[in-house]
Amino acid sequence: MDKKDKRQIIILVSFLNGNMNYIVFQNLPDLDRFMKRKISPKIEGRVEYSVMEKFSCNRILFTAEHAQTSRLEIEKSKRAYIGVGDLNTDIIAKIGAYYLRSAYIFPLFVRTEADASRPPEELGKGLRLFVKPSYSKQKIAYLPIHKNASMLTELNRYHEIIERLSPKGLISVHGISVKREFDMLFGFGDDYQAIGGKEKAFEFKHGFINYLDSIFRELGIKEGLKIAISKWRFTGSQNYVLNSHVIEHNYSRDAKIKRTGMQVELNFRGRSGNNSIPTIPYQIAIQALGDFTYKWMYGR
Repeated sequence: MDKKDKRQIIILVSFLNGNMNYIVFQNLPDLDRFMKRKISPKIEGRVEYSVMEKFSCNRILFTAEHAQTSRLEIEKSKRAYIGVGDLNTDIIAKIGAYYLRSAYIFPLFVRTEADASRPPEELGKGLRLFVKPSYSKQKIAYLPIHKNASMLTELNRYHEIIERLSPKGLISVHGISVKREFDMLFGFGDDYQAIGGKEKAFEFKHGFINYLDSIFRELGIKEGLKIAISKWRFTGSQNYVLNSHVIEHNYSRDAKIKRTGMQVELNFRGRSGNNSIPTIPYQIAIQALGDFTYKWMYGR
């Protein structure tokens, strides 16, 4: 590679501003090549994860339970379909983890077969979601999820790896539809237990908004993000990862170190962006979220 090629890649993938070094990508091939060089993922069964060199210090784990996507045809026209999964949440989790050099994990199975954010004991018990099909006259349809009882081993493997990693901070990345008003919605579980209560939840939200706005100003990004805490849906109350690995852990007698966790819902308009890659503001936002979570947990 000549000097010109190297310079083009540096300009393409990096923001260098003072002490901040936010990595951004403008197309999927460049992102894929970069991640293949910089991250060595492990595959155990149907689970992918990576533990990088600074995880032992920051202990922040990014997860993406619905990373795998598919389309279910629902009419003879073959145009109407139900979308399954949260597009690019695996990419976003990787970007966040790489910035901190921490860790990420996501399943390599679709949530219709087994949903890593639902309790393993509910596998094959007839869970369904209300969904709105695309290009269909149907306003509402039922989507069976978490239905394949033979996936129990893989589902348990996913949660066993998380416990083996023993994170102190857990950021569970999910996706909301383009029709939602907000770019980013936080969920902290019932009664905001994953972060220590309502007061701390709103303190976290306001602090992060100010932190991200200051970064955008410093980087010259005029496009702000709408961020809120979800109060009635997307709260994380049904997120087994949050409930089991954060909330229940914190209530257990042998929990020597309390954990902080959140479900973060990212809008489709920013997750897909142009060229099927998350937009630059969304790429920066997930890195800033990891940074802010680290400062929040360790008081730095």
